[in-house]
Amino acid sequence: MYKRIVVEPCFADAHFLRAHIQNVCEYIKPDLFVIAEGMFPAGPENNTVGLKNFKQKYTLDGDGKRSFDFKEMTNIVTECIQQYPDVQIHWIPMDYGNKNTKECYIDAYHSFLNVISPIDISPETLIFPLETDLFFTEAQAAAVLIDTEALKPGEGFGSVFREFYESPRVYFNNNERVRKLVFKYGDGTLYYNVIAGNFEDKHSPKSSGFSPDCYIPIRPFQLFHYQWVRPEIYFNFRISAQLNRSPEVIKQYTRAREIIRNRKSALIQQDLSAVSDRGFILTLNDLKLIDHPEHIRCHPNFKYYYGEDK
Repeated sequence: MYKRIVVEPCFADAHFLRAHIQNVCEYIKPDLFVIAEGMFPAGPENNTVGLKNFKQKYTLDGDGKRSFDFKEMTNIVTECIQQYPDVQIHWIPMDYGNKNTKECYIDAYHSFLNVISPIDISPETLIFPLETDLFFTEAQAAAVLIDTEALKPGEGFGSVFREFYESPRVYFNNNERVRKLVFKYGDGTLYYNVIAGNFEDKHSPKSSGFSPDCYIPIRPFQLFHYQWVRPEIYFNFRISAQLNRSPEVIKQYTRAREIIRNRKSALIQQDLSAVSDRGFILTLNDLKLIDHPEHIRCHPNFKYYYGEDK
């Protein structure tokens, strides 16, 4: 019987993948870890602008299904399977057909139901619907697991995610994002409804007017979400292709990255403020390398920005 299942969609995340799998396997200690790889047919993040060019540049052989780094990711997963023999790791190349983005998202987060037939879960099974750019410190993971002990079947909670932009020394958007984190499966109704909603901050206790069976409380764990901490092609992929952004916004985001990479600027916070607006706020932090989760510290951006820290 599976006690803990981690499931997540994945696309063009090789630079995170090894460190993320290590982080989750060692700190969450799942019995089953399912990674659903593939591009939604409408494009990631509902991107339908220039989709033909996107497929040619960022998918394997232009197939529009597998990511350009699919082979590297496959090798990483194969090595992690050997590294963690006590965790049943499944790497699933998804075929979403012609479904819309929301349907693909739901399929990805329910892919664990199709890994083994019949799936060996109970109403008490913990399901962690995660993302490959999310990391825990050891203490955070322990605290999360303690809180799961009080959950009843059909209950779950989300968490505050600490977000970064380009550098692990720069906070993104005032550090206020909340997202789903864990559920006791129950009959699967709450899990399905929250996944189908796909608007995690609308399930915050501050919200109102939503169906009670979609409600999940939010815990202030301050987990580490590195969604914009991406080296070279991965940053370009996200800023100019993965998201539908106007040329003005792309210029703003790119300029902010240039400022951050100029680490010698004594006025960097003033410069960042100049390229920020209500929906894009960047703030320097004083985090040291040791403050970040252990496994992510080998990431290329960490080596660049914490190069002087030994």
